Amino acid sequence: MRLQEQAVPYRIPADLHAVLCDNPLEYGTGGGISEHLPCCAVWVVCDDANSVLGYAWLTEHRAETGGIELHTNIAILPAHQDCGVGTFALSGLEAEASLRGAATAYCQVNSARQDRGQRVRRWLLRHGYQVLRSRGGNMPEGYRSLPDKDFALTYPGAVYFAKCLLAPLS
Repeated sequence: MRLQEQAVPYRIPADLHAVLCDNPLEYGTGGGISEHLPCCAVWVVCDDANSVLGYAWLTEHRAETGGIELHTNIAILPAHQDCGVGTFALSGLEAEASLRGAATAYCQVNSARQDRGQRVRRWLLRHGYQVLRSRGGNMPEGYRSLPDKDFALTYPGAVYFAKCLLAPLS
């Protein structure tokens, strides 16, 4: 597999548009398609035969501190999900965010559906992402004391995640 960088602004291809419309941003930074593209970097995830497996992109969001945050977004075509394509794309996005000077990668999972959102939430936790409860707004009392994994799998609203990209000092 490889990530093939695309020019920005990026024209949304029909297959990506269909994935985003059929799965209304289960994984990303929230909002509509126009919020995501154009963005600061876009890649097509291809196999060795040049077939498109999915898309990955970084969006810039203004942080509460006034700086810029880089948010990861991945859309894997349904036929290629659950076979490592998303993990490959996520690794590439994290590497690119680090090269751009980001200390942290962010993302958001909007859906708590068992078949989609929960699967992505589990996946992010397995890949070292931590829940950012401070961005969840006013959540009901019962969710505040839950461990991160339980919170991520049961909270019905958008769940925000962050991963430190800096290598620990030894």
